Amino acid sequence: MSKKLMKKWKLILPLLLLLLAVTIFLLPQPGKEEGLVAQEDVMSISRRSDYPVSGELQDMYAIADVVLLGQYLEFEEAWNMARNPENPTEESKTDYFEGHIYSFAVEQVLKGQAEDEIRINIPYKRRFSGELDNAVVENGLIVQEATKFDPFSVDYLWEFYMEPKPEESCILFLSYNAEEDRYFPAIEPYMIVCKEDGLLELRSNLLLPEEEQQQRFQTEFRTEGGKPLLFEINTSSIEDTISGMHMEEFLLELEGLTENEAEQIVDD
Repeated sequence: MSKKLMKKWKLILPLLLLLLAVTIFLLPQPGKEEGLVAQEDVMSISRRSDYPVSGELQDMYAIADVVLLGQYLEFEEAWNMARNPENPTEESKTDYFEGHIYSFAVEQVLKGQAEDEIRINIPYKRRFSGELDNAVVENGLIVQEATKFDPFSVDYLWEFYMEPKPEESCILFLSYNAEEDRYFPAIEPYMIVCKEDGLLELRSNLLLPEEEQQQRFQTEFRTEGGKPLLFEINTSSIEDTISGMHMEEFLLELEGLTENEAEQIVDD
């Protein structure tokens, strides 16, 4: 290459680099465009959990029909807990609340009466349906009737569902449904796991770390019209006063509760 040509390239090259830099800057940036698209207005819909909640042993014991020590055996079947109000033997045609039935081997009855093997129904999945509309509401009064409707429906995991582990020995606080001859959780928490070292562990989604609770109690979905919604479950918090307790100490606590119950019956 001649000296004259090299000198010419030295003058042109900086201009080409500058032009290339300006071109790259002006081109659309995928990351930024995707971020703008993803920023949608999300409406939050919340529901208050309607289940009794308490981490106090006295409350758990008082509300339960039976308190049983034993082990889950196996999953038997799923069914729709929502029934036809006119005929409870039929499932609802409009609502869906799935329950999972497990067999349970009873080793010891700590309150009430139960057979050696029972069937326990655990709520599993629930459906929440509704619709958004364009009605205008001011101070609690509708000032403009709705003209557009956007239905939605979401199936979410029951807020307190925890899959039973057959290998674990546990204490359950249950209520009994005589018509169906099935037991179900009487309160949340309803299960205490017995560890091999004799120590106890209260088991509940309410005791999960805050981030895990948030993931468990929130469900994202879209309406039929495509609007994003966030469905949230609001529930009470509890304090764990049972985990770390030894089995012997726990049984003494139960004996005290049983004595108090007997005294109340006598007083009545």
